[in-house]
Amino acid sequence: MNKTDIIRSYITYLQEGDMEKVIGLFSNENMVSSPVYGVMSAQAFYTKLASDTQESILEIHSILHDNHSDTYALYFNYKWRVSNGELIDFDVVDIIKFDKNSKIKSLKIIYDASMTKDRVGG
Repeated sequence: MNKTDIIRSYITYLQEGDMEKVIGLFSNENMVSSPVYGVMSAQAFYTKLASDTQESILEIHSILHDNHSDTYALYFNYKWRVSNGELIDFDVVDIIKFDKNSKIKSLKIIYDASMTKDRVGG
């Protein structure tokens, strides 16, 4: 799988709620940075996200790549039904860095968290 395919798989697995497969895309040495949950390992982040999520509907707008590095930007819409049943609809940019084995070593999530911070257990 090329890195764009890995990113598309990431979105598919996240939408399906298959956190085991999501975590499997990450290297052993990894980091996720989120406006709501802070900085933590992929295992901790996706476990927390799963506990705060009833449903995720994700639509990719674009995947951008810096040809001089293993850094990608994933721009997508996230319709997130949180654990209390409320639906939050927002756009997100993920900055994804891969290691030499095509595993995700870091993922930085960027969005306006003002609409989510008070609705999930950050």
